[in-house]
Amino acid sequence: MPAVVSYQPAFGALWPGWRTVGFVALLMGALFVAQLIVSITIIVTQFDAVDIMRSGSPAAVAGLAEFLKSPAGLARLVSPTNLFVLQLCSSGAVVVLALTLCRSIIGASPKNLGFGQPTTARTLVIGAAAGVALLLVSLLVESIQEALFGPHPQAIVAILEHHRGTLSFALDIVSVSVLAPIAEELLFRGVLFTALVQRLPLPWAAVISGCVFAGSHLEWWSILPLAILGIGLAYVYYHTRNLWANIATHGTINGISLIIAFAFPQFAGH
Repeated sequence: MPAVVSYQPAFGALWPGWRTVGFVALLMGALFVAQLIVSITIIVTQFDAVDIMRSGSPAAVAGLAEFLKSPAGLARLVSPTNLFVLQLCSSGAVVVLALTLCRSIIGASPKNLGFGQPTTARTLVIGAAAGVALLLVSLLVESIQEALFGPHPQAIVAILEHHRGTLSFALDIVSVSVLAPIAEELLFRGVLFTALVQRLPLPWAAVISGCVFAGSHLEWWSILPLAILGIGLAYVYYHTRNLWANIATHGTINGISLIIAFAFPQFAGH
């Protein structure tokens, strides 16, 4: 298949089907493998896991597992520094693989993945405004869920309660409002949604990519709000044709949520 040379996202092209499926699987696999490797490294180096395993004590191993599932253990595992390293490695793996292999695997240039359009202040303002609107919609859905099914404490709230101070906040902002949006928008909108909208009507492509986006977070209580955010982000990308607008949208959503969690942890999640 000849390489696509347009600077527009490749909505009107037709990437090779199975190669595109493999490309998406490769990127998602790289994301999760990088997270797994970093997480294991953190556990081994910061929790004396090797000594505990060598001790051969089932009680010690079980105790470590229980501690890692507790709020204090999660907070230590996902400290601001650890979260930054986790996001840097996993997001970096996705971005590097996507931009270096897109032409050889699916015949698309990096610009066809959403980076070809000029980005202006107006583009970023539109993206940020869309982020505020989508966040309000997701909060409304979460409120309805809570009214119907009761409160549901989220692990992220317990973690963020331990992230105090300016440095912690700065690291968290970079992690969740810069690094994560770049990688996730490139994967879920630049590649996955684009491949779907080449073959399906826009609403179906947006819904499917939004559901995959939600499921990848493994937060089952939040899957509906996340799916709605994913659908909205697909429409933002389709209408702006600019992945930086999406990154601004996604970064705004995560940034405001983080500010709320830091300033008002009692309202950050239920």
